[in-house]
Amino acid sequence: MKWDQELFIQYVAELQEHLFSDMTLEEIIEKAKVDHHRARRFMNLYILKDKTTFHNFYSRREDLEIQSIFDQVISALFYETEKRPIKQEIIIDLLGIRQEMIQNGVEGYGIKEFDKDLLAYGMYWRKRRGDLAEMREEIRSKLDENNKLKLTEFE
Repeated sequence: MKWDQELFIQYVAELQEHLFSDMTLEEIIEKAKVDHHRARRFMNLYILKDKTTFHNFYSRREDLEIQSIFDQVISALFYETEKRPIKQEIIIDLLGIRQEMIQNGVEGYGIKEFDKDLLAYGMYWRKRRGDLAEMREEIRSKLDENNKLKLTEFE
């Protein structure tokens, strides 16, 4: 899987619409601060939308009281980067995240939770742009060929 920032932004927007359609981002942040499970997990992904979003929220993390979200995301991104090249691509190339940005390291469940959310995006990506998309196109192409053959039989 290659990192696709445009599709990731679309994924986050769809996730926000699905989970919090009637809430503003400020309301979601408030829920995340009191450890609302879905709001926290959503914010973990939301801050990764792009470099500007990440650094904007990072600079305001103490005022917004969301340092723990950054600790979880950054800890998870730096965990086993050699096994998951996509993390390296996000950290170094795209968002400019440094390990020194972690205030309180997160281990265990917090890392697994973030990795699970990243895998969910991976499935979304594959469905729209990856192997599954290629397979669907191949099937459609064969169906179209078969349909054309059947139509010419009756001419």
